[in-house]
Amino acid sequence: TSQTGKTPIEMFARLMRALHDIRRAPTKRQQFTQAIGKVEEKIERWDP
Repeated sequence: TSQTGKTPIEMFARLMRALHDIRRAPTKRQQFTQAIGKVEEKIERWDP
């Protein structure tokens, strides 16, 4: 009487699939860090 996606094997497969997608595509964290880096560069140059 296990619901769909509740068995350990299904959960593990879903986790592995998510990890694979994260590794394949550029992560949001990388895009976020790059954006923060550009903002920090502008702030450092902008010196009144």
